[in-house]
Amino acid sequence: RFGGFDVLAHLDFPKRYVKTSYNELDLVDEILSSLDGSGILLEINTSPLRKGLNECSPDKDLLEKYVKHGGRRVCLGSDAHSAAEIGAGLERAQDLASQNRLEAGIFQQRRFHPFDRY
Repeated sequence: RFGGFDVLAHLDFPKRYVKTSYNELDLVDEILSSLDGSGILLEINTSPLRKGLNECSPDKDLLEKYVKHGGRRVCLGSDAHSAAEIGAGLERAQDLASQNRLEAGIFQQRRFHPFDRY
């Protein structure tokens, strides 16, 4: 159904604008189910923390759904737009991954490389 990429980021971006529980939409479950066995991982992104929100993207509820749909690994990202933002909040993202028993890492040349806690 899709391919050519390794990481799905910003899956819950619309929740910034939709005033309902975005994580309960059937489309999210369909997407997460499609990821199982595809080799495509979710990204835990810390940019919402810099925008005054108190959670990463996706939030813990969506990550729990990801795990229920077979998710085992994630990439971590800070969406840095300046040198000062590189890696900002990654400890919090790592904690979120650990709480959900998800292995965190990066991709290099389309291969996943796990890493230890910062």
